Amino acid sequence: MNWSPKVQDIVNDIQIETVTDIYGDLYPCGCGVKLDLLDVVYPALKKLDHPKHLLYSKNRNDASIYLGKFRELNRLSFNHHNLKQERNCFQKLIEEKNPHSIIELFSTKDIYTKNPTQCVNNFDQYTKSKFKLFDDLVEKSLNKGCVLEYGKGHSISGRQNLTVFDFISYAKDDQSYTVVNNDTIITADGLLNHKSLISVFTALNNSLNDLFIYGATKNISIYPVYDGNLQEQQQIEKHINTYKKLYSQMGVEINILQTPPLNMNSKIIGSTSIGHTTKQIPFISQLKEGHEIWLTRDLGDLSLLNYFKKLLIKGEKIPEDLKQLRIKVFRDFMTPNFELAKTISDYLPDIHKDFNEDQHIFVSTDASGPGLQVLEDACNLSGKSIKIENLNYLYKDSLNNNRRNHTSSTNGPIILVGHPKVMKELVIKLKDNGAPNIWKLGEVLPQQSKNILISRELLNTYLPFNPFSKFSNNNELIFVSWDVF
Repeated sequence: MNWSPKVQDIVNDIQIETVTDIYGDLYPCGCGVKLDLLDVVYPALKKLDHPKHLLYSKNRNDASIYLGKFRELNRLSFNHHNLKQERNCFQKLIEEKNPHSIIELFSTKDIYTKNPTQCVNNFDQYTKSKFKLFDDLVEKSLNKGCVLEYGKGHSISGRQNLTVFDFISYAKDDQSYTVVNNDTIITADGLLNHKSLISVFTALNNSLNDLFIYGATKNISIYPVYDGNLQEQQQIEKHINTYKKLYSQMGVEINILQTPPLNMNSKIIGSTSIGHTTKQIPFISQLKEGHEIWLTRDLGDLSLLNYFKKLLIKGEKIPEDLKQLRIKVFRDFMTPNFELAKTISDYLPDIHKDFNEDQHIFVSTDASGPGLQVLEDACNLSGKSIKIENLNYLYKDSLNNNRRNHTSSTNGPIILVGHPKVMKELVIKLKDNGAPNIWKLGEVLPQQSKNILISRELLNTYLPFNPFSKFSNNNELIFVSWDVF
């Protein structure tokens, strides 16, 4: 089944939607808009006092996971400087709707690379205020049985101060998980308008990808998050309808809710997406000694787009192969990983059943925004070490571009981990069904020291800028160790 858009449709969209001023203040590409986990998000969470009444886990998950069936979503959006003034609205909603979890989109005007101290301090202060407020609201709720969980946050430098809270309510059902995720960007590529077909498809795929890694393909609902002027809003709505038609043409019905635009003078596009699965969740804490680590496609798509942009702005000649690869990147961004998700689901145990090394994959995670940084969290949570044996990049010349993390991506790739016997079978299936360029990154080691090992040669060639917490030298290997929380 071919979910990919036609190349000519991509070319046409590029011609129509390329920004008029390439020398202006261009937006970050795709998931490059996310606030840095290591420098901004994790330090704020580390300093946070654990709420007394609001449920919250500091362990990293790609999406919010709830045992039960989705019932309804209620959305509140506002300038996050007005957080305390919105208290009555929050309290009313909690009292009337009795929600079970909160999904958050946080956008700030702060740009870390321009003013890191201000960005860190503002995010830190807001995080503390937010958790204190909701903890207090739960404690004083008239619903004495109120149980509210902070399910998932998505934090971006979206050039506008705003927050979107989606309050999710569930119905009891111990035979299925509801998986919920928000992913929002400004644009797929800094050279494209945020209302472009490429950007809208990319944003919706991004949000669904964190459901698909868990095999959650049932009863999909999408609640778009978007803004712009009236013309931009209408164009985005048109593209969202086209996205729904793609699924229908492929025999999959999804529910896209007609949520109104934010009308907050911002330029963002994304969604809160909801899906269900009757399978166990392959958490990143489940690394096992001897298991292999595979990625469904090459790294470096955001580096390639940045490199293309850099050459264009400098007026340098752009190689033809780079032009074609840029179109390939957009095609990957715009292609839903639905078929991958179905295959992943086939390799997971049924709900409440144990994982079996001879039958199942143990870990599935998204290497989008943070790229290979997710491996740090996996090692930290599982107490295992890994060895990186290979690094495959789309375009090696783009690694000369001064970018913090060349491994970050958008709408994938997906990292899959399992016993060699299972991975051999799975890789054959995926090569014919959604991941023709799947490749082996490395393996899980018996060491209990939570390290990432990589040869100095591989490091110097492919990781000119450190995507991890820190490096330390020891003979022929680089040992990356950390303690995030």
